[in-house]
Amino acid sequence: MTWTSYDVLVLICARRVVEPRAIAVEVGIAKATLTNTLSMLVDRDLVRRQLHERDRRRVVVRPTQAGLDLARELQRLVHARQAELFAGPGMPPRDNIAHVLRVVATRSRPDDTTHGGEAR
Repeated sequence: MTWTSYDVLVLICARRVVEPRAIAVEVGIAKATLTNTLSMLVDRDLVRRQLHERDRRRVVVRPTQAGLDLARELQRLVHARQAELFAGPGMPPRDNIAHVLRVVATRSRPDDTTHGGEAR
């Protein structure tokens, strides 16, 4: 799953019913990207496209139970990793946001083996 598909899935799960154009605007992606992302999520049975209840020309997207479960688990993992990144020694006070972002960026690099070294 990409960050884009994660963002789309989480948004759909949070809203429960949402139109594709609203997803594209809120996530900040092109309609073509959204179409491909929704196709992948539908193929994996994480969301469903359905006709709008009152206007049959429009489509809405709803999460499946599998989509809700996966979004919940992924959010738990993301939040745990964020807490880990912010909790380590050497983390500057949160009021120095620029420094915090540099440290978090350094700690989140896959090649960073120091797990807590200061920003380079």
